[in-house]
Amino acid sequence: MTVLGDRSIILRNRGNGNHWLAISLIGSRSNRDGFGARMNVNGQWSYSSSAGSYLSASDKRLHFGLGAVREVPVEVLWPSGARQVLNHVSADQFITVREPR
Repeated sequence: MTVLGDRSIILRNRGNGNHWLAISLIGSRSNRDGFGARMNVNGQWSYSSSAGSYLSASDKRLHFGLGAVREVPVEVLWPSGARQVLNHVSADQFITVREPR
């Protein structure tokens, strides 16, 4: 990582054995990126957006820390009003969820 006016910094993620899930959304009736969708994964709510700060954007994938849990239910509330539920989604992966037509 670079630091304005200072030395660079090196970060190392040693991990701790906990599980995670990263989800990308693709809208059909809603907007293409699924922005505005609300998602519930294992009781954690998140809102789909890429908003960052001035002249920047953040990763549009939604990332959930799952702790020791290896399988979770995923609920997506799309901006179109559609509700989609995926059961028994395995942890430690990147997935793409497409809005039903």
